[in-house]
Amino acid sequence: MKTWKILVLIALVLIGISIAAQKLLLKKNSVPISIPSVLTLQDGRQCYTYSHDATKDAPYTTHEKLDITINGNTVTGTKTGTQEGPDMTNGYNGTFVGTVKGNAIDAVYSYTIEGSKNKEEELFQTNQTGLEQLRYPLISKNGMLVPDTAKQSEILLYPRVECDPSDGAQSVHISVPAGGEKFTVGRSYTLKWTGGQNPIDIFLIDDALKSVGVSVSLVDRVYHVSNTGSYNYTFPSYLKSGMYQFEIGDATSNTFELIAK
Repeated sequence: MKTWKILVLIALVLIGISIAAQKLLLKKNSVPISIPSVLTLQDGRQCYTYSHDATKDAPYTTHEKLDITINGNTVTGTKTGTQEGPDMTNGYNGTFVGTVKGNAIDAVYSYTIEGSKNKEEELFQTNQTGLEQLRYPLISKNGMLVPDTAKQSEILLYPRVECDPSDGAQSVHISVPAGGEKFTVGRSYTLKWTGGQNPIDIFLIDDALKSVGVSVSLVDRVYHVSNTGSYNYTFPSYLKSGMYQFEIGDATSNTFELIAK
């Protein structure tokens, strides 16, 4: 066999050995890639923030805080923000009420901006650091702005932050009762709210006695309730049928009807 053929054969053998060795080394030193899991939406209070600096296409600087409490599949809270731009220097604020499905939130944001009241459906899902809003173009439907999910969405990132204890103490938002319900004397119902001091006081107000005086209209009082955002309340048997309200912390609920047995 000619010398050059022998050299070619030896080179091919060496290349084969080298490739096999590299594969063996890669297999030995390979480490499984750890993919971080998304945050899990758990019961309790949690806060998130969103910031956006002004750009040529979107000339507004926005800073926003989402302060929510999750209880089972219900989420309630507030969203406040500041927005500065060519024709806007005021902030906006409102209530955030919706449902939790797995790691997704579908909520209605009722807010006031520049003196105008609006309602908007907002969609969120969790990621590795907090929440991300799926921001679709909005269309008007039944007096509310809703996402047009047939269009392309933009993702707005809301990293989770520590909640300021003083923020929760500033105001209470009552989600249950929402107003218009019919409750029965002697039965128990779960009241739900966000915010407030801990512990917190709960008062029942008889709407018919308001004209007599505040102290007289408070027909039941529960003091020093642990502020978990909910409380199982039983309507006392001595109450009469009529229209009532709850006062929880510094907030008063909408009116509901109480029916005596």
